[in-house]
This record gives sequence, C-alpha cells and structure tokens, in this order.
Amino acid sequence: MTRAVGLATICVLIILMLSSFRLWPEPDPPLPPPVHETTRPTVHPYKLPEKYREWVIRYCNETATPVWLACRMFGQESVGDPMAEDWEPDAVSWAGAMGLAQLMPQNLLPFAVRYNDGNAIDPFDPETAIRVGIRYLADLHALTGSWRTAVMVYNGGLSHFINPKKYGDWKEETINYVTAIMGEEKNEKK
Repeated sequence: MTRAVGLATICVLIILMLSSFRLWPEPDPPLPPPVHETTRPTVHPYKLPEKYREWVIRYCNETATPVWLACRMFGQESVGDPMAEDWEPDAVSWAGAMGLAQLMPQNLLPFAVRYNDGNAIDPFDPETAIRVGIRYLADLHALTGSWRTAVMVYNGGLSHFINPKKYGDWKEETINYVTAIMGEEKNEKK
C-alpha cells in the first residue's frame, strides 16, 4: 500500500508540474488595427486635403499617429487654422519655421538623420514635411506618453519640456496652439 500511495503521490505531483507550465509560449497579443481615417473620433473634426491624403494616411499608419491629430496640426502649422480646407507648403513663420510642418532650420540636420533616412530635408516638399512632422510627433508621444503633451512640445520646444525649471511655464502662444489642435474649450479668466 505504501508503494501505491507513493506512486499516486508522484503521479499527482507530475500532473501538477505539467499543468503549471506551458509547452508553447503564449501567443503575442494582437496588434492594434491600423489607423485609418474612418476611425477618427467624432469630437475631433478635421479636413484632409485630397492631394496629401496618401502621405498622411501612410505615415500615420506607420507611426500609429491619429489622422485627425496630424491633419489638425498641419492646418494649424501652415495656415493657422486646424480646420483649414487646404494647407500651405510654402509657409514661413515669423520665427523662421518652414513648410507644412513648420520645421525650424536648426532641426533640419538632426531630423534628416532620424526621420528622413539620412537624406537632406526640403521643408517645402509636402511629402517630406508630412513624413518628418508625423514621425517627430510620434516620437514626442513616445517620450511624453500623451498626445496633448506631444503637441505642446512640438510647438513649444523639446528643451522647454526637458528643462522646465530653466524655461518656466509654457507660453500662452503654445497653450493656445494646443487648445486649437486638441479642440479644447479655452478657459476664460474671471
């Protein structure tokens, strides 16, 4: 009987051990669906000019950037209106930012390496500006963990985000920019 109890105990232990581990690893969780223009939230209307549609959709899908956000940003950047019917590829700001994505001259070389496969950036070329702008915005989202903060850093500068003690609060221009792009109501001071 002792032998039968010992054998039964061993069988139970083997069954418990086998049930506690898997012979095959668990499958990876499914990938999120690609970002399509049709998945936009209704609370964030936007305009996507037909001539830029292919590039915006491609680079948003590549980076998992919301299409509505990219469209509103390019409208705000190039025309000053997140709901612009068309965007201005030849726009130049008072600060010297250029093109649809309003790229700053001092960022062209480092952005070329990181976001344009090492090729020189023509900020006035719409496809290049869209590719670089969306890839940069996606990197800022990865850094900050928030699309709202990524938009703020895109406009206000990365050094401002990294060293807030040196730069202080965000400028009102940046806060207004984020409010416009995110479709938020502006808080009125009383």
